[in-house]
Amino acid sequence: MRFSLAIILWLLSSAAFADQLNYDAFSHLPIQHEGRIKPMQTFALVALEKLHGASHIGGESATAWLAQAMFDPASAMEQPLFLLKDADAQAMLSLPAKLDNLYSFSESSQAIAANRSLIEPLLQRPATELSAGQRAVLELYDNTALFTQITLSCTLFLHLSIDLPLENHPSSFADYYQFLPGLQKSLKALIARKGTDPDHYTPSEIALAEAVERLDITLESSRDNALLRVIPPVWGGDDAWLSPWAIFHSGQGSPQSAGLMKSWRELAASYQEHDAERWQKASTALLEKMQTAPGVRAGALSLEVLYYDWWPLGKSMILYMIGFVLTLFCLSGFRAHPVRIAAIGATTSAALLHFTSIIVRVTILERPPVGTLYESLLFVSLIAVLFGLFLEFRMRNNLGLLVATLSGSILLFASQSFGGDDTMSMLIAVLNTNFWLATHVLCITTGYGFGLVAGIIAHVYLIMRCARRDPDKTRQILRGGYGTALIALLFTSLGTILGGIWADQSWGRFWGWDPKENGAMLICLWLIWTLHGRISGRFHERGFAVAMAMLNVVIALSWLGVNLLATGLHSYGFTDKAALSLGLFCAAEFSFAVITYSILRRRDHAASL
Repeated sequence: MRFSLAIILWLLSSAAFADQLNYDAFSHLPIQHEGRIKPMQTFALVALEKLHGASHIGGESATAWLAQAMFDPASAMEQPLFLLKDADAQAMLSLPAKLDNLYSFSESSQAIAANRSLIEPLLQRPATELSAGQRAVLELYDNTALFTQITLSCTLFLHLSIDLPLENHPSSFADYYQFLPGLQKSLKALIARKGTDPDHYTPSEIALAEAVERLDITLESSRDNALLRVIPPVWGGDDAWLSPWAIFHSGQGSPQSAGLMKSWRELAASYQEHDAERWQKASTALLEKMQTAPGVRAGALSLEVLYYDWWPLGKSMILYMIGFVLTLFCLSGFRAHPVRIAAIGATTSAALLHFTSIIVRVTILERPPVGTLYESLLFVSLIAVLFGLFLEFRMRNNLGLLVATLSGSILLFASQSFGGDDTMSMLIAVLNTNFWLATHVLCITTGYGFGLVAGIIAHVYLIMRCARRDPDKTRQILRGGYGTALIALLFTSLGTILGGIWADQSWGRFWGWDPKENGAMLICLWLIWTLHGRISGRFHERGFAVAMAMLNVVIALSWLGVNLLATGLHSYGFTDKAALSLGLFCAAEFSFAVITYSILRRRDHAASL
């Protein structure tokens, strides 16, 4: 940490210049991060979301912030960046309470350094044994380490405020490095002659001692700096890309990498010298070089930048909500035809944006669209929406619109809580097989989608029964739910069997009572029990509808709830951020089922007397 604090003393600041730059070419520059090649903008968004909890900071984009952190670390370190909401964590680190809960790197790193004796034991303990405040402290510790890596990533090229009478007037560390052995030798001779007390030194000798110390600090702090992987491997292929500092220390250079290093140096110099035109030329020239590098798909990079700039899933969610409100108007007896047309238009437009988003993600990642928990939420919601639109096309009674808009709104909103950050990350090895992702995972998530539609239809039936609507219409709705449940059973059963085959190939056993496996089986058993009860006459309409409504709880617990357990072989999707939301949802669903069942049971009993 002291390495980053030392940089503040000798790197020039150019913060006021950032707003004048065009970051278009810079945002498209490829970088290898989290196992794949992505545009610099995505890297910036991932880092800023982790550190700041938002995609913008102080009115500037994530890309502008990243450029500042890389090329002007001194000013970036003073910017309120780190989000720390937990009051216990603030108290443990003796940080002052703030309305926005934002702290600069200088504040955070000093607090961490002062409380190192508190933090080090926490690093040795399992996460399950830590309190929320202790986890927040460790998260801040990790975030400051990440920010340190970012700020040190380009110090090889940055101007140093060192004033020594050297040949060729060196500017950056790369320039000074050739003089470092001679400077170290001179300092060693100085210490042998005058000792280590700087009071005995002349001003020029103090400058020499400070210069050597700062150069040594830069060299030492950069040895493990591999975050900014922007230099393709020397011989191409699938090898890991290298950071500028890794090239410098390892000597794995080539004429191509030397040219790229020179381009990055030009980019850094243009930023520090406040030359917007030079910056534009340097970033554009570097992008042109990188677009022909091995493994770089220029079209995919541009598509990813456009995807995050346009935010199609956010627009889709808003349109689903508008469609839901308009559908409620139609269901409440508002007969105006234009309202129904507007509801269909909003829902269809949302579905097109939703579908396009998933196609874009498949194109960028070159794999099926359901590799993570977040992606499964996107895919399941699309299945529910498309089936809802199909129901509306067949029945034309607004039920399909209600299913589509409600499922689209809720699941896309839930993806923000349950799915975590949308980083388009690569999959762990056991998941990284397109065949099984396209069979088992697509089947099981399609079953989730149809199951949720069946649950929503059951909710509509129960509400209409309680509101004393036309019995023939309510029975027609329930028949639709019955058919949907059969489709859900088909896909969940097939998906579970395919999952067992995959598990046998990956882990050497078909079934291991893993939480995810148990959850999939639970959905199948619930559907079998409910449908068998209806077919055998054990369930009348009321009981069957309540059981189908509770299917939403079974799916939620089996699909999302097991991710709160932090155990099992399917640990790739675990999260501990949504327990309260899931608990409230289950409580609300259980209350709905009890209340509607009680009302209908009392009414049916009174009618039989």
